[in-house]
Amino acid sequence: MSDLPETAIGALRLMPNTTPQVAVFVKQIISAVKSGDANPLEVLVMLRSLELVSELVRDEIEDNILTEAEKHSEKKFNAFGAIIERAEVGVKYNYGTSKDTIYERLQVDADTAKRRLDERTAFLRQLKEPMTVVDEMTGEIVTITPPLKKSKSGVKVYLANVK
Repeated sequence: MSDLPETAIGALRLMPNTTPQVAVFVKQIISAVKSGDANPLEVLVMLRSLELVSELVRDEIEDNILTEAEKHSEKKFNAFGAIIERAEVGVKYNYGTSKDTIYERLQVDADTAKRRLDERTAFLRQLKEPMTVVDEMTGEIVTITPPLKKSKSGVKVYLANVK
């Protein structure tokens, strides 16, 4: 008989679920990579897989989670080594339904400013060398330069046949 779990839930139950357990788990993974005992790309793929599993499962069982939490009379309670709290986790306002003309005008102004800013940043990205221009608002002659581009190298992970 194997000690390995036979179900997905069984495998999930092997994961750490308290802060100290998480800390130990994290340190062990980092240590294995830093010492050369684990391939960092393999660890990256496994981590991306865990992220995707978490996203997909949570999205699908969100209603079940809330239903189960509502069975507890307290808003905040302990379960499975964690503190669980029912709370508003995403509030959104639709100001367009307010019929506030001031808001509507400000929104149009903001949309126009955003569009103009996007156009200007696209123009600046196209600059290859400094350019002298006249500021139409002030009449001032200024030399604009291409924006400073900063980037960070990294690795992207694409899991095959997912989503």
